[in-house]
Amino acid sequence: MPTGVVRQLFVKRGTGQPMQPVETLNLIAGNGIQEDVNANPMSPRQLLVVRQENLDEFAIAPGVLRENIVVAGLKAEAVAPGAKLIFNGGVTVRLTFYCEPCQRVKPWVPSLKQIEQKRGILGIVLAGGNVISETPVQSEPNAFAPIPEEPYQRFLQLVARIPTGKIVTYQQIITSIGVTRSYYRVLPLYLKKALKETSFQYPIHRVVDSKGDLLPYVPHQIEQLAAEGLQISKGVSQASCLGLATSIWQNPKIYGD
Repeated sequence: MPTGVVRQLFVKRGTGQPMQPVETLNLIAGNGIQEDVNANPMSPRQLLVVRQENLDEFAIAPGVLRENIVVAGLKAEAVAPGAKLIFNGGVTVRLTFYCEPCQRVKPWVPSLKQIEQKRGILGIVLAGGNVISETPVQSEPNAFAPIPEEPYQRFLQLVARIPTGKIVTYQQIITSIGVTRSYYRVLPLYLKKALKETSFQYPIHRVVDSKGDLLPYVPHQIEQLAAEGLQISKGVSQASCLGLATSIWQNPKIYGD
């Protein structure tokens, strides 16, 4: 397997806080980096890995791209979606998809287009333990089927896996497909588009808003959920799922199996 080395490590302990360099990161299986703001069992964005070679190409200092792990000596194809990174001691990370270039990194590059697929790659923790600076890292390219780069395709993958008798909320979807809160206004468009899919009948009726309210543009949602054993409360202007806490599909681990 291709082998490189861990060059630098960073943790972000709060939203908007600066990246703090550390000598060791404690990775927790299925959750992310201990004490890092992005640790979340449902997220495909638990950590960010950047190649030292890409930082050098744009003369960017480590930590500027908000990365957690800087690796050196691995070719681009070894740090790509679907690859598995194995650190000293058996700590294992599945790389999910490339981190999108954003306005935050614009001052550091000639153009956002030039840094596409070089801004870093996101990942989730499969096997936990300590990652230590200046220790080896191995890559197993193509260990997993790549996760779609397009958010809508990730949305479809998530919805297709919602079990019978369970629901997911808007908030869960935003977290699970790895997009920003701005996508709240996009989700209705995704749902309506999925309803028109002809190649596969997606269980859109198992999606509710973040309050547990049913969606007015999903036909026969009340009847379909009731047929799956969920209790529905019909208010004056809204219908809501009762027993929301027990009905929600908790911790689906859609990227860890």
